[in-house]
Amino acid sequence: MLRNPQYICDIKKQEEELLVQLMQYHEFNSESNGFTNFLIGFFIIKVEENRETRLHKQWEHTPTVVSLDHKRRREVNYRGCLAAGRYIIVPTTFRPGDKAH
Repeated sequence: MLRNPQYICDIKKQEEELLVQLMQYHEFNSESNGFTNFLIGFFIIKVEENRETRLHKQWEHTPTVVSLDHKRRREVNYRGCLAAGRYIIVPTTFRPGDKAH
């Protein structure tokens, strides 16, 4: 999971609302005559406020604050409030090795 792309998000105010939308490209699958959607989701992990590099290991002081279940949809959304701090958003597919774009 931590080898996936990671996106830093800074929340400046206490209890600020955050909206995250993860969308995958529509890929036409000629074998099934339809579109292929991977099971996608994401995690939001609270990290140190001075972190500037990617997270290589999840420690006790870097808790997962949001875990969005994987869904076979073109897009998944999260809307909620987070405390002030720095967070990393990590998009994932259900099966390791699947590469959604």
